[in-house]
Amino acid sequence: MATISPSRNIARPSAPPRRPSWDPFNVPRKHGSRTLLPSSMERQVAAASGFYQGLHECHEKPTQRWRSSQSSNNRKLEHFWRLELDNNNTEKEIAILDNLVCASSAQQQQKQTGMRPRPQRIILVRHGQSEGNIDEGAYTIIPDSKIALTEVGWKQAVLCGKKIRKIIENDDVDDWQVYFYVSPYRRTLQTLRGIGMAFERERIAGVREEPRLREQDFGNFQNRERMQLQKAARIRYGRFFYRFPNGESVADVYDRITGFRETLRADIDVGRFQRPEVCSKSMNLIIVSHGLALRVFLMRWYKWTVEQFEGLHNFGNTGMLVMQLGPGGRYSLTMHHTADELHSFGLTDTMIADQEWQKRAQPGDLNPAWQTSGPSFFRHFDAMEQGIDLEEIPPDIIRIETLESSTEIM
Repeated sequence: MATISPSRNIARPSAPPRRPSWDPFNVPRKHGSRTLLPSSMERQVAAASGFYQGLHECHEKPTQRWRSSQSSNNRKLEHFWRLELDNNNTEKEIAILDNLVCASSAQQQQKQTGMRPRPQRIILVRHGQSEGNIDEGAYTIIPDSKIALTEVGWKQAVLCGKKIRKIIENDDVDDWQVYFYVSPYRRTLQTLRGIGMAFERERIAGVREEPRLREQDFGNFQNRERMQLQKAARIRYGRFFYRFPNGESVADVYDRITGFRETLRADIDVGRFQRPEVCSKSMNLIIVSHGLALRVFLMRWYKWTVEQFEGLHNFGNTGMLVMQLGPGGRYSLTMHHTADELHSFGLTDTMIADQEWQKRAQPGDLNPAWQTSGPSFFRHFDAMEQGIDLEEIPPDIIRIETLESSTEIM
């Protein structure tokens, strides 16, 4: 097994008689292994999550304890606890230590890479009621990007800001802030201003206008009668792939939202919405956009299929969905919303089950039970179990009787 010595930056006394020599971040996940608890930082992580308490229930007296002296750069004293377990480790012991090492490794990686804490939540907000929501004829004389909020839409935006603030204040922390990403359309910018009425200057960390969050392009100065025909054709053709003349398909929106998602993930990783001296865990990102763009964002983030996307319902005006950070470091809709709320939005039981998995998973984990990971695309597994002839042509395959085949039959 690989050997890792303590950090070279730490001036340490002579080693204890039986100082363990195992790798603290490459611990075999099996019974009979030796495991390391590296430092006071990891003990704090463990204490916060209950693992350290569970460890003492299993081992009242650790086999060895070794304490280092103060480091050469005058940093505070680091403590290393090294535990050598018997070969008769219980599953409870292994689970406690596995979870501790995972949490410690994640925190150590964040420290080494300089990554900031992830925002507490990402809140998706559709714009308030607009002229176009009241009268589709507005699109025939006003560019889509210049459609404004109605008075009702403005009041909705102000109320939405108050709701968001209440959600954040329920965290019971003092250093929280909000950062906005907003579509450049008039109605979304006005909605942003209305939401912002709920926050003081020091609470708003920043705003970024993001053109990739704009509404689906339906074409310039839409003809009302022609648009009705186009929307009817879209239903027959398929909502995701139908492209409006001089406009976009949902697939086109998906492509630009993919670019925005990568930008957002990079911003989250480097903490671009916080000042260099700030490292707050209480940041809240708010995306103010359009109903379809937000649904596509969720589709792209959670890797939903086209079929799953087409089962979703549009956001209401100033409707919200909250992606909240789970204990593992990933965002889940079930951290804030109930299953009934997600069902009403159009999520299936399978999609909600995946959100429950997202709640506890860590970044980089893969859900083996998630249907879009592979197995759901194949049907021959069930056929084999049911004894169905695999050579038989499936019923959804189009059969065309050619002249050659008909001659052979005769």
